[in-house]
Amino acid sequence: AKLLRRNEALLRVLPGQRETWVFLVKADGALQGMAVKLPAQQLTAEVGGLRTGVDASTGHLPDFDLALAHRLYQQLLGPLESALADVKHLIVVPAGALLSLPPALLVRQAPSEPGDYRGAAWLVRDMAFSLLPSVVALEQFRQVAGSSQARLPFIGFGNPVFSEQA
Repeated sequence: AKLLRRNEALLRVLPGQRETWVFLVKADGALQGMAVKLPAQQLTAEVGGLRTGVDASTGHLPDFDLALAHRLYQQLLGPLESALADVKHLIVVPAGALLSLPPALLVRQAPSEPGDYRGAAWLVRDMAFSLLPSVVALEQFRQVAGSSQARLPFIGFGNPVFSEQA
């Protein structure tokens, strides 16, 4: 908790054979932990179902299952909803199948209709995410990175054209 900054929280998710353990640590030292009736095998199946909606390897992008994204959010984070209210940056340390699912794909509220991606309550609309390989990595990254000296933070993405054949 002492490594967390204001409005940050660390989420650790540990899938197990019978249930999945979810822990949330906040900067003020508050700790919540719970066992969710979601065995690793079922979690893997649900994550696989969500990943099919973002896999364009066949040449087209299939429909994304907003209802499943909401159900998974409810199972893992729903009981923590009130604790997440003031969180602006969620540091996630996933394990198992969740390693292959960006938390930004989770949906906080039941979708009004299938395929309404614009109207979906994506979790990423409410908070930023960082993914870490382990809890210990937070301390290591904070020691190395220090704090930003930038007066105006900026992130840029480009789409350069290297040749006219592209």
